[in-house]
Amino acid sequence: MTLDLDPLTRALNGQRLKGRVLVVDDICGSGATLRRLRHDLTPLLSPSAQLLTAVLCLNTGAATLPDYSIWTVSDWVVFPWEKPPADQDTTPLPRPEEALCHA
Repeated sequence: MTLDLDPLTRALNGQRLKGRVLVVDDICGSGATLRRLRHDLTPLLSPSAQLLTAVLCLNTGAATLPDYSIWTVSDWVVFPWEKPPADQDTTPLPRPEEALCHA
């Protein structure tokens, strides 16, 4: 997996991100993306910055947890922007009531 942080680095123009920095992803499968993101963003954060992560879906087998998630899942997730599989039944996720905090 690769992250292209060049546009962010150019926009910061030598400055560092301050305050709370929230990064949101659609799903946390294994946690590899969150680990990579934390590693790659660290040089761009000021010492006082707080990096927070949030995902829509958290896989039950994830080794790295986000700070926040909406749904915990243990099966394949088909997002609204994806074409559902023709040969499988799907179950809609319930309407979210609140975010779960894992921090």
